[in-house]
Amino acid sequence: MDAKTSKLLASALDLTENGIMILDRFDKVVYSNQMASELFGYEKENIRGKEYDDLIRHAYEAQHGLSIQATDIEEWLSEAVLHRRTEVYRSFEVDSLDGRWFLIVEQLLEDDHLCIFFFDQTEEKETQDELIQSKNLLNEAASNDLMTGLLNHRTFVERARQEISRGYRANKATALLLVDLCKLKDINDKFGHYAGDHCLVQVAHHLCDLYRDYDLIGRLDGDEFAILLSGANYEETEIIARRTQSLFEQLNLEFEGRVFQTSINIGGHVLGRSQLPFDQMYHNAEEALLEAKAKGNGSVLIT
Repeated sequence: MDAKTSKLLASALDLTENGIMILDRFDKVVYSNQMASELFGYEKENIRGKEYDDLIRHAYEAQHGLSIQATDIEEWLSEAVLHRRTEVYRSFEVDSLDGRWFLIVEQLLEDDHLCIFFFDQTEEKETQDELIQSKNLLNEAASNDLMTGLLNHRTFVERARQEISRGYRANKATALLLVDLCKLKDINDKFGHYAGDHCLVQVAHHLCDLYRDYDLIGRLDGDEFAILLSGANYEETEIIARRTQSLFEQLNLEFEGRVFQTSINIGGHVLGRSQLPFDQMYHNAEEALLEAKAKGNGSVLIT
């Protein structure tokens, strides 16, 4: 290759968005285009002849270019050298301090020279992250009640079955509470369903504030909510249920300047250290809720 062609090739390589670097058998730079040089904090005119480990040290100390996660750079280099040149071809991903992502490809050449390509994968990575985020949002939407954000009926039942099985294996009690919001029909009839929906959202928020992060809370249907308490015996469940009922007696729900006084009925069933299918546990809690509702608004019955 004549000098003119070599110069044209070098100019072309400097225009690419990707980095290219060639190391000799002693890991010294024999060629680097502008992109690759900048990743280590150098101009291409100043990088030739430098050892690769020194490039890493320079980038680490100057906090420039590639993101090097290390508390001890010498220890990091000792580990990195064990992987370099172990394969004819290898690839891995790294990020840079300015937020870009690169696919690094190492290719062994003749005379034990090593060619390193730095492919900018930022757009692809962002697209991948967006797809993952979209998938997570879809999964969340499929698992949660769209209005309140609580677990929907299907997901609550699935997770409740898992928790009941886990409690049985761990020899722990499990309790199921069903919470029925009173007077929702009156609110819907007088002020419209949007007002009633707004009240349901407030109830959901208050329930989340009342219970532990690992308790399951779901909206089963209409104005009925469910809470699964892991490790709660009968006495504890009774106390928790009455505390919940007492709080809602003092609670006012609001919508567009109007204040609604409401109350709740709670029916529950405590599963001791025995095994019972969720459907039967739910049936027992539902029977308790019906008895509580028959006594009047603001009643609690735990079986």
